[in-house]
Amino acid sequence: MPFDPQLIPAYKSNILISACGPILSKEELLKCLSYTPDVPKNLENIPVEVRKHQMMSTRMLHIPSKSGIEVAQTIDLMLRQGYVNRNPKNVSTWRVLYNDSNC
Repeated sequence: MPFDPQLIPAYKSNILISACGPILSKEELLKCLSYTPDVPKNLENIPVEVRKHQMMSTRMLHIPSKSGIEVAQTIDLMLRQGYVNRNPKNVSTWRVLYNDSNC
């Protein structure tokens, strides 16, 4: 089951982090990042010429590697951590953006 990032105090009430969605486990990432094209039904009834075109969809097959999952987890972590100090609800965020100490 995905982990709700709002349960992490540093992530709480940050709409940028909320927009990232739940924190996914390795298994959930594997499922989300995998793509297997549909197998046509009744292959024996489909002309060879058409089957050749259908077979090209196998080029889209994607099963992420262990390192691919690690990259996805690292990017997720970096994004969320980068948003911790950029919470639009905090006045300090706008001070930094507008380089204004009077906000």
